[in-house]
Amino acid sequence: MTMGVTQCGLTDLLDFQYLYYLPFCEAFVSDDRLHRVLAPVLIGEKQRFVPLSAFKASLRATADFFDAVPEEDRGLVNAAFGGYPPPLPGSILHDMWAGAGGPWSPNAARTKGYTAEQIRRGVEYVFEASADGAPTAL
Repeated sequence: MTMGVTQCGLTDLLDFQYLYYLPFCEAFVSDDRLHRVLAPVLIGEKQRFVPLSAFKASLRATADFFDAVPEEDRGLVNAAFGGYPPPLPGSILHDMWAGAGGPWSPNAARTKGYTAEQIRRGVEYVFEASADGAPTAL
């Protein structure tokens, strides 16, 4: 059975059913052939379709960023980001998060229990990430 430009396979009914989630999400991540064809046409203007490979690459870049942060600074850096993923250049994960929760601001930081100097160092990580994506020891 064919459907215009694409052939329907045995799992396409299930793939169609996943599209029922579209009205309830801001980002739809998939690498399914049918989703790549239909989701961009069906999503609303405040939604986005993200190919799974691009999403995984963004997750890997975020993990690499935090792996590069010295162990003693990881809690502080996480507090400075306030739960947001780092604003790495081209980060789909950060763009999705900012779209859902608004852009990061210093008020988002969870800095209770840290000294002013520690907070300053944590915020420097935030700005370094948005500049070049590579944290450096402070």
